[in-house]
Amino acid sequence: MYKISFTFLFLSLAISSFAAKTYTLTLTVKDKTTLQAMSLAQVSIYTSSGKIDLGKTDANGKIEIPELGEKKIDVFVEAQDSRYQTVRETFYNSKKENIAREIVMQFTYEEQIKIYDALDEKYNDPNEPFISDLKDVDTSEFKDAEFIEGRAAMMKFLAKNIKYPDDCVRAGIEGKVYLEFFIQKDGRITNVKATKRVHTSLDLEALVVVRNMPKFSPATLKGEPIKQIFRLTINFKM
Repeated sequence: MYKISFTFLFLSLAISSFAAKTYTLTLTVKDKTTLQAMSLAQVSIYTSSGKIDLGKTDANGKIEIPELGEKKIDVFVEAQDSRYQTVRETFYNSKKENIAREIVMQFTYEEQIKIYDALDEKYNDPNEPFISDLKDVDTSEFKDAEFIEGRAAMMKFLAKNIKYPDDCVRAGIEGKVYLEFFIQKDGRITNVKATKRVHTSLDLEALVVVRNMPKFSPATLKGEPIKQIFRLTINFKM
């Protein structure tokens, strides 16, 4: 009897000691575009016990989450400004060591479109001619707009700069985002819109990356630059 009781006590102490090990997760929340700290963002986590509201980030965009005991933590961050998307990040910490991580937040697709439309206002002359297709164009006198270093270089740029959104990776979401935009006479990309959308995060990633592509060599008609509609498909596949 003494031996059995002693063994049970030993196992209980071992389990208690293992369960007591905790760690601190320090988060820094930033704006993806400006990399500025985002204060007052609401941070919550989901554990096996359910949702826990932890409070808001400080003036430096930081919040500490102490005494975490689980190896996998789902963190949700909601900006005070409703124009931003809510972010979900999953952190794995098998060794239960103190860790610091950064979370970046960006505008929703709709809000980003509004911002870009305001920037593009100076290009929106309804009387300016442009090329939408070639059915009425003498192709011997027309040259398409193109990425300055060619199509292969454009594909390389997209492959390097497009990041598969984490939430879509977790959910296994794939698909093709169809984009349409103008290449202006000065080679600038404007008025980018998704004509066929897949998921907010994928649509936004495609929109932002294409919008930030380098200037193109503009289309020309009879040797003169002319605005042209350009179409591009971004295929997100894991």
